[in-house]
Amino acid sequence: MFSTSRTLIQTCCAARSVRNLSKHARAALPSGQIITVDERFGTLIYNPPSAAPSPLITPSAFIPAHARVEAPVPNTSSPETFTLPPALRNKDKYEKKYHLTEKEFKQIRQLRAEGVSRLEIARRFDCSPFVVGMVAPQKKEVVEEQEKELKERQKHWSKRKLNDRHDRVRRRALWGLDEVM
Repeated sequence: MFSTSRTLIQTCCAARSVRNLSKHARAALPSGQIITVDERFGTLIYNPPSAAPSPLITPSAFIPAHARVEAPVPNTSSPETFTLPPALRNKDKYEKKYHLTEKEFKQIRQLRAEGVSRLEIARRFDCSPFVVGMVAPQKKEVVEEQEKELKERQKHWSKRKLNDRHDRVRRRALWGLDEVM
């Protein structure tokens, strides 16, 4: 008796709230076949999916063990049927080179002091801009000027962006600690 009256009260409250909704809110209600079981208990909206779910696209964690369908595995044992895709990079072009001498290091430092870009120096000496930056880092005045510009830009950043930057700096500082512990 108690559960029936409770259900009746919930159904009446739900029906009353649906009647009080505006036209726009009523449009958002689920559409489908409306089945009225009994006037006392309200209505049931039956809206089945447009297509039955396929076990091939459903993750196996949601399918019972007895109903799982194994996908066919390609035969990798015979070389005729299995070939690798082409390489993404040319190995010759990206192989490490250790061809710079002390004399060339001095030239790189001199060019960098004159204000030539890392990329241009790297092209001249057939090495990466990273190597140029290691051999001849920027002048302290240039680094300080860049830091000053960054601080000026950071004044206009939101709190969220400042927090993200702070977290990124902290994570970067912790990179090397994994190897120590």
